Amino acid sequence: MTFEASSRIQDPVYGCTLMISQLQHQIMQTQYEIAKIQAEIAFFTAQQQLMNHQRNANQAEWTHSIEQQHGFHLEDQHQNSTDFNFHPPL
Repeated sequence: MTFEASSRIQDPVYGCTLMISQLQHQIMQTQYEIAKIQAEIAFFTAQQQLMNHQRNANQAEWTHSIEQQHGFHLEDQHQNSTDFNFHPPL
């Protein structure tokens, strides 16, 4: 009430409506900026997911190609290589 009364003294016609209008404008501007940033985050997240998917697909294709060429499964070789008693054939 004090703010409203002092605003009415400074501006008898509009009182605190100018301040309210300015604050509403700031709120709208901030909401716009938040929406814009959320859209950018969604875009970059989708872009990152697409890149990860493509990388995984390329890696799977490469792995399949190597397995086809050499006649073994790389996953089997990886599991065997972690066994400390594993000795590759000479």
